[in-house]
Amino acid sequence: MPLKAHLGTAALLLALAATAPLLAQNLLPAHWKAELRQADKNLRAQQWQEAGKKAQRVANEMVDNVGTRIEAAHSLAVATALLAIAEAGLGYPDEAEWLWDSALNLDPSIAQTDVAGYGPAAAELRKRSLRTANSAELRHGDKNIEGVERPLIIHQTQPDYPEAMRRLGVSGAVVISSIIGVDGRPRQPLIVDAQGGGPALKYVALDTLRQWRFEPAKKGGKPVAVAYVVTVNFKVKK
Repeated sequence: MPLKAHLGTAALLLALAATAPLLAQNLLPAHWKAELRQADKNLRAQQWQEAGKKAQRVANEMVDNVGTRIEAAHSLAVATALLAIAEAGLGYPDEAEWLWDSALNLDPSIAQTDVAGYGPAAAELRKRSLRTANSAELRHGDKNIEGVERPLIIHQTQPDYPEAMRRLGVSGAVVISSIIGVDGRPRQPLIVDAQGGGPALKYVALDTLRQWRFEPAKKGGKPVAVAYVVTVNFKVKK
């Protein structure tokens, strides 16, 4: 949804959430709104850990309860962005950048947010933008190309199926491109395709890939950073 052009310094993430369709339709429970408002206050007071706990709790509960509602994307992105700022304040830049990029994947309008009230760490996150996947990485996926040995997964967690979608019997798949660094850590996630499940499945897929670790790609025997495409599948067990 379009954002107002003149948001003041007091109108930050929660001001954007207040105009989101999910809140406008009163579909977001009062206790989630209260938790996000408190997380906002904690961030302004540089109470990073308290803010992170609240934002994470809301995000987890939303994922388990919003089902396939597309209109939940903005509010889930807000919770994820608040969590990103908390991680940045705690001194975990890799986690913060992944979470901020996740928020942008859920709702690109987060990029227009005024985060001045959250300090310099948030200002650095605000500079980030989603990269553009080139045709080569999408065409080749995880295959070896141009003499580069593809990364190998050495730690792979399985996605937690959102409870609401488990009850509904909803399956889905999320295709994510990320940059696997020379340290084997995925960065700069970009959702290139998503089928079924709405924003909740996107959030879980991004959070799942965040925890994966790789033996980095190699070219001429030396580690190199490469784009790598994975599909996170969600299937209901019968």
